[in-house]
Amino acid sequence: MLVEDDNNLREIYGERLLAEGYEIVSASDGEEALALAVKEKPDLIISDVMMPKIDGLEVLQHVKERHPDVDVI
Repeated sequence: MLVEDDNNLREIYGERLLAEGYEIVSASDGEEALALAVKEKPDLIISDVMMPKIDGLEVLQHVKERHPDVDVI
């Protein structure tokens, strides 16, 4: 999962990951990321740190509490 509030960066990162053969889902903020994490059960979350609503550090904390096997960058 890719979490980035900047639309342009999210698109660039997403295209690069797809070009490398990864399947991705994207979220535009931490709140959306937490909802998607429950629904999609990603193997890896790549997250921006500074975002509106819920920042990347809070995403990390929540994900690790509920899904300790998911890696977060």
